[in-house]
Amino acid sequence: MPDLIRRSRVSAVSLLVTLLAACASVAEETRSVPAAAAAAPSAQKPAAKDTAAKKSAAAKSGAKKKSTKAQISDKEKAIDKLERGLHYAQLELKIATKKADSEALAGDRSLEEARRAVALAQAALERYQTLELPLKRDENELSVDRSKRRLDEAREELAGILEIYAEEVEAPAKEEVIRRHQRSVEFAERGLAIAQRKVEVEEQGELATKVESLQWALSSAEEKLAKATAAEDRRAIQAELDVLRKEHALEDKQQELAEAEKELRKLQATLKKENAKKAAAKEKQAAQAQQAEDKRP
Repeated sequence: MPDLIRRSRVSAVSLLVTLLAACASVAEETRSVPAAAAAAPSAQKPAAKDTAAKKSAAAKSGAKKKSTKAQISDKEKAIDKLERGLHYAQLELKIATKKADSEALAGDRSLEEARRAVALAQAALERYQTLELPLKRDENELSVDRSKRRLDEAREELAGILEIYAEEVEAPAKEEVIRRHQRSVEFAERGLAIAQRKVEVEEQGELATKVESLQWALSSAEEKLAKATAAEDRRAIQAELDVLRKEHALEDKQQELAEAEKELRKLQATLKKENAKKAAAKEKQAAQAQQAEDKRP
């Protein structure tokens, strides 16, 4: 029974202390209101900008009034979001790197094919100019020489026949033999003319066209190589730029996460101090109540 009475007295004393503190706070606010009213200008109305500024200040004040525990909760959610963003940035950097490597291999392959095409075109032109074209000209020259030789032989034979039959006026088949050799000379002359025309046609047509075609193929291959080289240079620069952007984005995410974690640690430290302060205030209030109870008769 005495313990129950004692606890009741302690509770009554605590309630009395709380009421006195509340009364003191109300009295202080009552004294501050007239002073603030006297200090405020009565003749000037607030402008729209002042009203907007007051609203903004009130909004900021309301934001500041959010408890430390609530701020910690918000910061933890923000950190979770930043961690997801950091993971995404890491994956995007990997994708950009692998894409750059893959495109580099494809670019090297394209350049190698273009270089090979140039080498083949160059070899084909050189082979034709140094081997095939001289061989073809030698064959044409040989054909002309054979035609000339046949013509010379036909003329020699005709001259011999004419010399033999010059003294034989009544020789049998004289005219037929002479005509046959004359026709041989004519055929040889026509053969030589055809061989010479064939050489001329080939020199101005097939042979010249073949050289021009091979030169054009080489020029086209060199142009394709130049375009492939320029495209690969642009691709390499673009790939490097993409990778750098992804790296910088990742660094930004890491920095944001580090700053958020630092702010979270500060809030946690602030909450710890506030809890310690509240605990100290409760202990002090309890001690004061105990002292008041002890002083009572």
